[in-house]
Amino acid sequence: MSKDFLTSRQLRIDGWVRDALVTTLELLESGKMKHTQTDDVRYERVPMVDRQFSHDFNMGEWNFSHECGSICCIGGTAELLSGRGPHTISTTQTSELHELFYPDDIETFYADITPAQAGQALRNYLTTGEAKWMVVLGEVELED
Repeated sequence: MSKDFLTSRQLRIDGWVRDALVTTLELLESGKMKHTQTDDVRYERVPMVDRQFSHDFNMGEWNFSHECGSICCIGGTAELLSGRGPHTISTTQTSELHELFYPDDIETFYADITPAQAGQALRNYLTTGEAKWMVVLGEVELED
C-alpha cells in the first residue's frame, strides 16, 4: 500500500511522521477506528506520555484522555502510535500537513468528520500532498 504514497522527502516531513500516518491510515481504512464524541465520556487527567491508544477517533480532539484510553484525531493518533511523545509532530509540520490536521474553510464541524472521511483525506495527502477536505466532505465538486 505505501508504495503508492509520496516519500517523506516529497511530503517534506520526517520519515517517522510519514510512517505513523501510514499506520493511522491503515487503521482508519480497516474500520478499526470508532467515531467517539467527547461529550459521551468522562475526561481523565492522564499525562500525555501515559495515554493509551483505544481506537477512538474524533477530528475535534488531538488527544482527549478518558478512562479507557484516548480519543484522537489524525495527528493525535499518529503521534500516539509513533511512541515519540506529546507535541512531536507539530514541530515537523508543513502547511499541507497543517491543513490535514486542521482543515480550513470547511463547513463541517471537526467533531462530525467520520473515520472514513478522515481516511480519504489522509490517503489524498499521502498520494498527492493535499488532503482535499472540501472534496472529501462533499462541500465542493471534484475538480478534473
